Parts: sequence; structure tokens; C-alpha cells
Amino acid sequence: MRQRKLRSSLSHLLLSAGVVGLLVLLAGCGTAAAPAPGVDLNPYTIDFSADPAVPRIGSPVALEVKVNGKEKLSKRSEVYFDLKKKDSTLELEIKAESNGDNRFAGAYTFKEAGFYEVSIHVITRTAHQTEVRQLEVKP
Repeated sequence: MRQRKLRSSLSHLLLSAGVVGLLVLLAGCGTAAAPAPGVDLNPYTIDFSADPAVPRIGSPVALEVKVNGKEKLSKRSEVYFDLKKKDSTLELEIKAESNGDNRFAGAYTFKEAGFYEVSIHVITRTAHQTEVRQLEVKP
């Protein structure tokens, strides 16, 4: 009998500890710090273009961005594109090279026609800004 009470008490203790631990974990997930006042989370405007504007499968396309902001990007800044066809889980990363004056370009030859999401990543010492554009590739 005493063993049963001990087992029951131990079960309640473990259950209580688990519930408390879960509550602490969940509370921790919701405590993201707000950005400091005056900090712009999107400090740049990103102008995207593709050349040709309507890419075709099997032909190279130049993906280009012009990054505008208060400050000129440094040599250490990076820009890359993530290409993802709609209704697909596969993503392809294309590194863009600097052409100077905050202009970056990368190239890709699409193998399938369809609609693509182009995620543009601009990474600087103080920011990682991402914007998404749409691109249709024709047969």
C-alpha cells in the first residue's frame, strides 16, 4: 500500500514538473526583444529586374538588383537569390556579384517553365533584409 502511494506521489511530482517545464519553455518563446527605437528593420529599397524580362527555359537569364539606402554597401556586403518554383520544396541559391554602385547580378538557366519566387537577400554588417519577387519562366 505504501509503495502504491509513493508511486502515485512520484507520478504527480513528475507530471507537475513536466507541466511547469512546458510553461517555462512556452513563455520563453514569446519573449522576443523588440528592435531598439530608431532601428529600421528594412533599411534598403531593392529594385529587382531580370534580363530578359520574360525568361525562357534553356536560355540564361541575368538576375539583377540595385540596392538603395542611406548608406552605400561595403565590399563585405552580400547579395544572393533563392529560387523556388511554386508548389515545390526545392530551393536553389544563386550568389550575386557586385557590379559596383550598389548593383549586384547573378545568372541562371531555368530548366522548367512555371512561376518562381525569387527571394532576394541583402546582408550587411548590421542588417539581413529579404524581399520576395515573382518571376514567370516561359517554355
